[in-house]
Amino acid sequence: MAQIRIQTLQGADGTERYIVHVPPTQGADPWSEEGGLPGTLEGWNGQGQPFGWANNIYAMAGRENAGANAVTAAMEEAGIPPGSDVAFVAHSQGGLVAAQLADDPAFNSSTGAAGTYNVTDILSVGSPVQTYTRAQSSTDVLNVQHVQNEGTDGDFVPTLDLEGRSFRHPGGNPAENVQDVPMQTPHENPDFPQQDAAHNAHDSVHRDSHDPSVYSKTSGYCGTLREHGDHPALAGKADRMDGQYIGEDVVLVDDVVIDARRI
Repeated sequence: MAQIRIQTLQGADGTERYIVHVPPTQGADPWSEEGGLPGTLEGWNGQGQPFGWANNIYAMAGRENAGANAVTAAMEEAGIPPGSDVAFVAHSQGGLVAAQLADDPAFNSSTGAAGTYNVTDILSVGSPVQTYTRAQSSTDVLNVQHVQNEGTDGDFVPTLDLEGRSFRHPGGNPAENVQDVPMQTPHENPDFPQQDAAHNAHDSVHRDSHDPSVYSKTSGYCGTLREHGDHPALAGKADRMDGQYIGEDVVLVDDVVIDARRI
């Protein structure tokens, strides 16, 4: 089961807008089952997890997938009216799913037709987003990617999009209003040790192993965003969303977490 958080915000202009938080890959690790690949696939299928490891394959290929269906169902359950302004905030597979939805004109549209939403912004971290082209040129996509730093490894997950190379875009996909922002991977925080270098570079939040409510404010993607808010790309994104989704004049109207299962 996955949890999708949806916030309703009233902007400075009195308009209600929505932030949809899309989770990353969840569930058992890829090779956690005995018996090799058959056991692993059986384990994945038994989890009922819409954002399981296998869903990455479908999302990367642009196929219908459980993660995208879960987000759509959660937005409907939350009662977001068609045509509403929506921003996605996501990590890893969550950013990939958000980019796929924003690529679909049957989802991302300002017409107000049933089942459509006006996706204005995507802010993701550690996500392979460049394969997709937004259905509306007004949709602004910014993905933060950890790159190699002295003594640290970079995050390989955002590189899985091969800079947008696909059957549709053999030479890559340089789309306007889509930015991959490289930032150096923070060195591991000794107070919040990670399993390995890959987790240190990719995880969004590094938590205390004894108390998950305690987290590092300097490591992981969370630390990078906190420490580099003055970066031109991040500052520009904040200015763009100010008064609509964030800022002193924006009021939080509702904040719900919706459970989603793969069916």
